[in-house]
Amino acid sequence: MILMVLANKGKFILFCLAAFLLIFMTGCGSSLKNRADLEIVMHAVEDGNIEKTKELLGKGISPDSQNGKTGVSLLSIAASKGNAAMVDLLIKSGANINLTDKNGNTALMEAAKNGYAGAVKVLMSAGAKADTKNNDGMTAVDLAEKNNLKVGDKIKIK
Repeated sequence: MILMVLANKGKFILFCLAAFLLIFMTGCGSSLKNRADLEIVMHAVEDGNIEKTKELLGKGISPDSQNGKTGVSLLSIAASKGNAAMVDLLIKSGANINLTDKNGNTALMEAAKNGYAGAVKVLMSAGAKADTKNNDGMTAVDLAEKNNLKVGDKIKIK
């Protein structure tokens, strides 16, 4: 209520100060920090920086964190880069191996369509579902075969 009064009376500086105090007094400031940490951990995973990723996961960033626009998870980023060690770290940190993005793709699909047999092996060993279909009706094997890659034989449908 006080914010509306200040805004209507043309007290812009007081309005900004009151809004700032409201955000931090109600704890909303922590979500801003969490968003920054999420962006940092996504870059760490993409760059293959295992130590930075461990550090951020240790600070409470969820291994199931996803990009807000695309829904791409940390695990899918690691799988799409073929980083089997990062995939393993995220799985051991509790990542959901069958989490899908907004297109219905899983980490297994990302690894398979890019031909990363090591990441496929880690995901399959952890129990990734090979029969999941994305929004286009394709499985990880379909995506690998579409791209003429030789990882389809490593994916066993359970």
